[in-house]
Amino acid sequence: MLRAQTPEDAQVFHRVLCDTWENAKAERERNLTRKEFMDHSLRKIYKSSKMHYAVFVLIIVNFLLNCLNFELLPEPGSLTQEVFDWIDLVFNCIFTAELALSVYVCGLAIFLHSGFNLMDLSIVTVSWISMTLPDVKNVSVLRMFRVARIVRIARRMTSLITLARSVAGAVFPILNTFLVILMIS
Repeated sequence: MLRAQTPEDAQVFHRVLCDTWENAKAERERNLTRKEFMDHSLRKIYKSSKMHYAVFVLIIVNFLLNCLNFELLPEPGSLTQEVFDWIDLVFNCIFTAELALSVYVCGLAIFLHSGFNLMDLSIVTVSWISMTLPDVKNVSVLRMFRVARIVRIARRMTSLITLARSVAGAVFPILNTFLVILMIS
């Protein structure tokens, strides 16, 4: 069993271990083949918080634009409808690329094992169907399914879920306190 004599010795030992770990990781990255380096880089990008926040923002923007589109209900063939169609195309391409990256990084078997991934796949597929077959009757029902993208946020933002649960758990005690104060005064 290793035991440091002083807190300073423990900090030095910890620093040496961390430096050794970082050096080993850097050495491993230098010795990767191109494919291994690409796999490692894509995995790193996909799992980064910046990627999660970017997808989060894209989903929110897409959701708001879909709401605006359904609120305005532009005439078919109008310039406004063409703009919304182009926006949908761009978002579908982005979400398809993100889905492809997810399949590549996770592997097909693991990807298909997740309910959220299957929901993503369904939403992207339905989005492409609704875009490629716009003249089919009841395609607007398929377009409404795209709003479900907002549910994807739950998978990405576990801290948001924790915050929502905490706020929801605090609502009743606060209301009870408020009612007691009202009864007293």
